[in-house]
Amino acid sequence: YEHADRAIELGRLAGPAMYVTHYLNTKAECAARLGDWATAERVAHESLGLATAEGSQSGLAAARVVLSQVFEQRGDVASATRELEEAARIYRDLASKSELADVLMRLGRAAKARGDLVAAERFAAQAYEATRSISALVGSKGPDR
Repeated sequence: YEHADRAIELGRLAGPAMYVTHYLNTKAECAARLGDWATAERVAHESLGLATAEGSQSGLAAARVVLSQVFEQRGDVASATRELEEAARIYRDLASKSELADVLMRLGRAAKARGDLVAAERFAAQAYEATRSISALVGSKGPDR
């Protein structure tokens, strides 16, 4: 976590605070991927507090995504789902299409894992719709080509 810690330290010195929430969330996500759940939870909560204080909606959503992973790992599916639903609401409000699609796909995988294929399909369709305008541009050379 050396590089993430250094980025957090520099962000605290030079600001702005929204960068610090991003760096904290990056560290929390790395910890989750490494299976260091205590660090992931601690850092995500720190980011959540800072994002709340600074009014960083994207920081709040990203911290909630990491917390959902912590809850999922513990087997607390209800709390994991609540965190993802809140992250989806925030990303929808921010019109952050790719982030919203990622969260919707996570919700879909969770629904599939619990055997709710109807909900899984619904979340996948919502993820597709969220990014449809983005994916339509992939490979495009512009309107006149």
